[in-house]
Amino acid sequence: MYSFPAWRRASFIALLIIIFVIAYAPATAQGTATVRLAALASPSNVSHMYVSLSSIQVHREGFLNWTTISRTFPTVDLLSTSTGSTPQTIISTSVHSGRYDSIKLFFTNSTVSINGQNQAVAPPNPITANMTLLVAPNGIGKPDENMCIIGKNQLTDLIKTYKCIHPFDYSLLDGDGYILTVKDERTLHYLEHQNLISHEVVFTPPNYVAHLTAKSKYGRMGLSFLNAAKVHSGYVGRLALELVNLSNERQPITIRRGDPLIHIEFVKREGEASPYNGNYMFQFMSEEEISDYVGILTREFKTVFHKDDLLKAAKQRVALAPQPSA
Repeated sequence: MYSFPAWRRASFIALLIIIFVIAYAPATAQGTATVRLAALASPSNVSHMYVSLSSIQVHREGFLNWTTISRTFPTVDLLSTSTGSTPQTIISTSVHSGRYDSIKLFFTNSTVSINGQNQAVAPPNPITANMTLLVAPNGIGKPDENMCIIGKNQLTDLIKTYKCIHPFDYSLLDGDGYILTVKDERTLHYLEHQNLISHEVVFTPPNYVAHLTAKSKYGRMGLSFLNAAKVHSGYVGRLALELVNLSNERQPITIRRGDPLIHIEFVKREGEASPYNGNYMFQFMSEEEISDYVGILTREFKTVFHKDDLLKAAKQRVALAPQPSA
């Protein structure tokens, strides 16, 4: 046996240098990423490390799914000196432009060369590396192919993963959106304006914005929805729904607790994250709810949200829902 026992006990390689080279060009939906691999290893009787990959996965920040790159990859010698200081390229491919935060490498086989003798060794477990990578667009693909309203299945995954709507009732999914309900019963008299608070907490991930529309049932009764119909990316909190009674019959309109009132739809956005930092972050939320969402934001979007900033926003939040005048 060769005198390199740590090599057989380790997961094939101590450290991978993962280098992404980005091609910059006019702004559209995709950019080019080149992946190169090399090993950091001390001089030893291991002269070559040959490795083959089955697939590569990259994760775009703010998205649920990983992008899988599956194709025929070249066998790479991680200890080769023929390329000088530049590690060997294993793939150069188009991916959606945006910010990436993780990569996974999946191996099929590996061989080491020790004192001129090649010996097959078991492939390592998949290797995951965290990173912060901006892939610039380079003119491939349609500019707006990712900017769309997400469908019911993606919305359900988004809600289950990030609590984008909480509490969540599956029966309130409607087409490609969700119907928000009201927290408290309110009666609006003719020409009266009130802010109704949503029962649900809404979180719009950094790579999304949300749009609001009132159910037509209330519009036909004469209830007018005054909000700017947008929820900023990165916002967390209950929504204040600004309503006024414009009924032709000049009759009061009552909205009861739990009544479905507002449609909300989530739209994918492109570009660098620019999360909400206004005065209404965490509005009308309890301390327990805030703690839950601070955990989600700092765990799942750690390069976008910082705990100290979130806790400061929580202290300054609008804590109490407005009450109707007597």
